[in-house]
Amino acid sequence: MAVGGAPGHRAIDLLRGEADLQGRFTGGAYPTFAAAGAYWLKEGPKTEMAEWALRWARENTEEWWGPWEYATALTFWGAAGIPSEHQSVEMFIEGLKADAPADGFGDDLGLTLRVLELGAHFET
Repeated sequence: MAVGGAPGHRAIDLLRGEADLQGRFTGGAYPTFAAAGAYWLKEGPKTEMAEWALRWARENTEEWWGPWEYATALTFWGAAGIPSEHQSVEMFIEGLKADAPADGFGDDLGLTLRVLELGAHFET
């Protein structure tokens, strides 16, 4: 996904291995974030699996999710080319902005740089 290419069948097979009988992912947040991007790239925008994963991310946010979870999801989704206007992307950008101190994450340079990159990518 990082180079903009659709994931191969092996990646999709691995993601399907994380799914229940109805095709819904059971591996939690990170596999579902990745699956949304992978299915968006592999099968196209607005496909059932991509939209299900994006909706799951919106509807199942956990209290413990913080900047790293938002940044990770946005990294996968940005690599897949999901536009900033998508409801899930908008929600996660807003969550990331709400959690971000004005002067960055002083104790986590990696997260600060990731947030800056995501801001530039999504033009926020």
